[in-house]
Amino acid sequence: MTAFLLWLALLPVEQVSLRGRVVDGRTGEPLARVELTCLPDGPRATTAADGRFTLNLPDGADCNLRAIAVGYRPLTEPVKPGDELDVLLVPDSLARRESLTVPAGPFQEPAPEAIGLAGSELRNLASVLADDPMRAIQGLPGVTAQDDFQSEFALRGAGFQRIGLLLDGVLLHQPFHSVQALSNSASIASFQGEILDSANLFAGPLPSRYSDRTGGVLDLRSRDGNNTRKSGRISASSTAAGATVEGPLGKHGSWLASGRQSYLQYIVNRATDEPNLGFGFRDAQFKTTWRGASLLLMQGYSALDRETTGLNSIALSGFHSTLAVLTYRRSGTRWTGAARSAFLRESYTNRNRATTPLQAAGYGEWAGSGDVSRSWGESGATEFGASLRRIRTDGYADRLPSPRLDQWRGVGRRWGVYAQQSGTLLSKFRWEAGMRGDGHSLAADATALPFASLSAGLWKGARLSASYAQAAQFPDIEQYTSLWGGSSLLPERSVHTQLTFEQSFGSQTRLRIEAYNREDRNLLFRPLFEPRIRNGVIFAGQTNARWANSSSGFARGLHVFLQRRAANRISGWLSYAYNRSDLKDQVAAVTFPMDYDMAHSVRAYASVRLRPTWNLSGRFVYATGLPVPGFFEPIGGVPYLSTQRNRLRLPDYQRTDVRLNKAFTRGRTQWTLFVELINLTNRRNTRFDSYNGFEAATRRVRLTYNRLLPIVPSAGLVVDF
Repeated sequence: MTAFLLWLALLPVEQVSLRGRVVDGRTGEPLARVELTCLPDGPRATTAADGRFTLNLPDGADCNLRAIAVGYRPLTEPVKPGDELDVLLVPDSLARRESLTVPAGPFQEPAPEAIGLAGSELRNLASVLADDPMRAIQGLPGVTAQDDFQSEFALRGAGFQRIGLLLDGVLLHQPFHSVQALSNSASIASFQGEILDSANLFAGPLPSRYSDRTGGVLDLRSRDGNNTRKSGRISASSTAAGATVEGPLGKHGSWLASGRQSYLQYIVNRATDEPNLGFGFRDAQFKTTWRGASLLLMQGYSALDRETTGLNSIALSGFHSTLAVLTYRRSGTRWTGAARSAFLRESYTNRNRATTPLQAAGYGEWAGSGDVSRSWGESGATEFGASLRRIRTDGYADRLPSPRLDQWRGVGRRWGVYAQQSGTLLSKFRWEAGMRGDGHSLAADATALPFASLSAGLWKGARLSASYAQAAQFPDIEQYTSLWGGSSLLPERSVHTQLTFEQSFGSQTRLRIEAYNREDRNLLFRPLFEPRIRNGVIFAGQTNARWANSSSGFARGLHVFLQRRAANRISGWLSYAYNRSDLKDQVAAVTFPMDYDMAHSVRAYASVRLRPTWNLSGRFVYATGLPVPGFFEPIGGVPYLSTQRNRLRLPDYQRTDVRLNKAFTRGRTQWTLFVELINLTNRRNTRFDSYNGFEAATRRVRLTYNRLLPIVPSAGLVVDF
């Protein structure tokens, strides 16, 4: 009997093979170096270069297949041997869906004028220290961002106040946790990157659907929740901890809830010399979808508490923001339509140590818009839409013990309509043309803004595009109704032209060259506010200087952008940007570089998945120093008052960051550890903090600078379940 049992044990066990292919759920590219396991203790395999794998199973055995790759959401599904499997892994910046639309390639910007971020780029560039999606945007070519403490950025010399930030088609007003009314305060986006699906930056001519900004647009889209099963994610970075849960809502919907709480004050206290500085924030986001309808809700809170005794020094500050967006979408065979309504509310109060209010303001907005697009086969499409916004704002600013420095209160309505047509000519040329009209109840004149774009294929993989657009931006109601403003203010205007050449090398690599010109006029400025030397004597400046449409100027330059976007091996880019941006103010009778004039910049980003659970990425930035805003000039290395503006500049900015991601799995749970080294070379970068007056006898000015981040190690953890 014993011999018989031994003979049975030695018999070969019949096996069956489980075969398949793993692909990127965003691009359809086969994924190499993906680890697959049959849970709990079954065989393992790693995908080959073509994404294929084979698992040998005992005959009749079931398999709970788990697929993991760092940078992708873990997947666990029951499968049976038989037909070849197609396994879709989605980047961890997206949600798993029942079905995914795979695009034609990795470069899928909505227009030739746009540059987008996709997949792991949003996460790897967001920085472990801040975990801020806006920091990822700062890594794109041509973006000006030389302040490690701020999320804001500039484009081609234009500051963030001229750049529109849209979320799900709604223009946001103040989407940052920060100390309001304090231009040099730190800031971080008031929403998490976990809720974002895509980000597209328009730095050049704006298509007709975008309005009320003259410098550019960042178009963000939120993602839906997981509609296949309940899942969750817990994250902890060096500044905050957060959690996201999501799942299906019946058979036709999904839901997603996310929240974050900071412990930033402990980091700030270690990184600065300012004692007892406490700045914290928390935010929450919720989105639900049902058939064609979706509702997005966002709440944000931030507060400052620091020890300072100055009568006009901000010691206590609180900021609260609310956003609600209701969207309904319908589509037919050749048409799509969307209608949305939104509500925004913001309020803040800044106080001194004695709790006396120094500044306070409230903002409220109701907005509604609609868009319809009708396609005409492959030849083109017609798009049109309209929007209406009702805005209310009030506030004041005091300088103790003097009388009120400024105050404002008003209600305004902004409306806009647009139409845009696209088509093809001779199968080689693609054209778009549109017109936009906008008006404001507090403005005397409406605006009419044309847009046109023409692109042509030159040879295999090569395309040349030329685009033109006019843009307008109405003054804020705060400026219309301020003590130093007025109803006679005009909308700011700009005219964009851009020539773009793009050469593809295969499906994953491209070279993009942009030459651009932007002409600005009617820009708002307070020409008599700043102290300077005028007619050989000191002019101390006027604190009650009025706003005026007194500035005009230009920005022109060149961007060269070499990019590879692939799920395997190295992804990233190398870019060089040259820019010159000048303004001329008619009242002050001076010509000067714009406050964000950055002559040269080099940006590089690279990411590689070394093994199934290891990813290494890094980025490098070099940029010429920005002007110190004001009438200052260096003499022997010492700043003095000058007749010219923005002649004093900061030192050149340089920063190198390295990041390592490591994924671990235990059952259905995946742990991803992020380790980052910021400013690897410990470069001493600085930022301009404040102007503190001048010495009348010598004309020497007192300026304060802050050192930016030194070499800083940081770590974060994400748990997917």
